[in-house]
Amino acid sequence: MKKLRNDPVVHALLNDNTAKMRELVQNGEDIGSAFFRAAFHDDIGNIEIAEMLLREFKANPNFIHPLYNDIPIMHVKSIAMLNLLLYYEAEINSQIIKGETALIQMITAWPRPEIVFYTMIKAGADINIKDKEGKSALDYAIEKRSYVNTSTDEGKYLEILYKDIITILIKAGAK
Repeated sequence: MKKLRNDPVVHALLNDNTAKMRELVQNGEDIGSAFFRAAFHDDIGNIEIAEMLLREFKANPNFIHPLYNDIPIMHVKSIAMLNLLLYYEAEINSQIIKGETALIQMITAWPRPEIVFYTMIKAGADINIKDKEGKSALDYAIEKRSYVNTSTDEGKYLEILYKDIITILIKAGAK
């Protein structure tokens, strides 16, 4: 954690400091890595920084992060960031090493609001792509729902969330 506190890119993101981020990139900060972190941290309000990196510095919306081996769309938490990535031609059906898509990642890594999930489907995400284990987003949603501990508030929330995601997938034609 100490390393992150000293990271100037993280400081710029946490402080919504677009000018500082611009300066960092102009002085040699890796554009792909900076953009990845801006997109990954869209929950703390850095869409402006992500947009600046895409527009001014031509950041690649499909940048594969060498450490995480995934792309920004895998971490979308808001419709605004999703729309920004799609506007700049992010590949919505990209698959990473294990064959996971953004839809699958949304279910397996940490659940996002169902509106983001629904919007991704409406934007053209293929709901029936399977990963290397032969599982689709629907398979994972059903599996994750079966493990939810409904005796806690978080568990009750997740139960509803997975139920909604399953419903969205089935209505969209998931098999």
